Amino acid sequence: PSGGVITINGSTSMEKFIKSAMSGYATLYGEKADELFKLDLQGSAIGISAAKSDKNGNVIGLSSAAVKEDGINSFNVALDAVAVIVNKSNDTINDLSIRQLYDIYSGKIVKFSEIK
Repeated sequence: PSGGVITINGSTSMEKFIKSAMSGYATLYGEKADELFKLDLQGSAIGISAAKSDKNGNVIGLSSAAVKEDGINSFNVALDAVAVIVNKSNDTINDLSIRQLYDIYSGKIVKFSEIK
C-alpha cells in the first residue's frame, strides 16, 4: 500500500482490538504494523476530534462512546456489556433491577439489607 502512514487516535479501551487489526492488515501486505500505522490512544474525545479535523484522509478515530458528531462517518465494530457479580454465599441477592443497580452505584443503597 502507498499513501503514507495511517494515524490511529482515540479510545484506550480498544487497544488490543486495534493492535490485532493493525497486525492483520500489515501481514496482508508483507509490512510491519509500525511502518504502516502511528498509534496514539489518548481517549475517545481525542479520536473523534482527530477524525473530524483530518485534512489528508489518513486518520482513523476510535471511540468507545457513541459518536453524535456531524460530519463524521462512524460504525460499530463491537458492543460491550457490564456484568454484575455477587458471591454465591450472599443469599440476600438473587436478582437486581436496573433501578436497584442505579441506587447502589449512586450511593442511595449502601447495604445489601436495604435491597427489597
